[in-house]
Amino acid sequence: MYSKWVKMGPMKIGLQLYTLREALGKNPVETLARVAGMGYKYVETAGLGGLTAEGFRAALDQHGLQAVSSHHGIEAFEAEFVATVSEAKAIGVGTLVLPWIAEEVFRNQPEFGKRLGAIAERLRGEGLRFAYHNHAFEFEQVGARPAYEQLWEHAPKAVFAELDLYWCHYAGHDPVCWLDTLEHRVPLTHFKDGRDGKFTPVGEGELDWEAIIPVARKSGVEYAIVELDESPRDPFDCVKASRDFLVKMGVDG
Repeated sequence: MYSKWVKMGPMKIGLQLYTLREALGKNPVETLARVAGMGYKYVETAGLGGLTAEGFRAALDQHGLQAVSSHHGIEAFEAEFVATVSEAKAIGVGTLVLPWIAEEVFRNQPEFGKRLGAIAERLRGEGLRFAYHNHAFEFEQVGARPAYEQLWEHAPKAVFAELDLYWCHYAGHDPVCWLDTLEHRVPLTHFKDGRDGKFTPVGEGELDWEAIIPVARKSGVEYAIVELDESPRDPFDCVKASRDFLVKMGVDG
């Protein structure tokens, strides 16, 4: 129903390499080669599989891959800022993401939103973008409203969202509504699917991708990043099935 009125824009398919973390830890170069062989061109990192930043960048270049974003813990942004920025620039990422924070820290709004703002401004000074990735707990009520709603009132505009669509759905919220709410503030999304609380390849779970995809384009999503926290079968098969589904749905890979 949305395709009748939304303006379509470019959106590229990426892969969060955390999905293949076991293989990446054993043989990162071979893993990246297999990812490229499936047709992926863009990846998001959560560790470098034991390689140096320079070695990882060389492996990416060898297989025609681009790392567009990377996940780092809060200490990497606050206590290890210089090293984190150096690694990001070495592998070529443009967006750095905080993937998780303790629930009690997140609920402490507006202080946490302001804390993210300080990180974002510092990264912006380095020519880098900063985003926060959600799980389900962020959508729980704090006072009269979801804490996630309060975050975007308190975090400065320099803070972006990496909206995890399945965790949003799992929390009982509509991913389409949140994509619309965060329009132009959600350059990255985790295109994640599941059923009854268990992860599936994209297209095999509960999410309504026919509604989500056009609204993601309208909202300015640049990268639809496939991720499975756990894979119900061989992770490489899940990664390939997810990309194949998105290509069939018209997402430009």
